[in-house]
Amino acid sequence: MKKLLLLLTVFSTTVLATSYTFVPEGYSLQYFPTPEFSELLEVSETTGTLEATVSIGKKGKVTEVSDLKITPDNLPTQPVLEALNNATFLVINGDTLENGKILISFPINQKNRVKYDFSGIDTHET
Repeated sequence: MKKLLLLLTVFSTTVLATSYTFVPEGYSLQYFPTPEFSELLEVSETTGTLEATVSIGKKGKVTEVSDLKITPDNLPTQPVLEALNNATFLVINGDTLENGKILISFPINQKNRVKYDFSGIDTHET
C-alpha cells in the first residue's frame, strides 16, 4: 500500500511539476484542466492561483465550491470555476470530503486571437 501511495504521489507531482497544489490529507489532485482566458484580458502574470473550500465526492469530483479566491484579482471567475468543476481528485481513503481547503496554481493561458486576412477581398463596388 505504501508503494502504491508513493507511486501515486510521484505521478501527481510529476503532472503538476510547473505548479503547486495543497489539498487535504487523503486526497491528491489527479487532473486540473488549464483555464483559458480571453485574448482581450490584460494580465502580466503567467501563473494564477485559486484558493477555495470544496467538497469532493467518492468518485473524486468536486461537488460544492465556496469561498473562491482567485489571483491575480482581474482574472474572470468563470474559466477557473469550470476548470475546478472538471478537476479530478484521487480519493485515497475512499471517503468523501466536506469543506476542505485547497490551493491550486495554474498557468494563465489566453486564447489565440483569430487573425483574418482580407487582402484577397475586393471591397470596391462595381
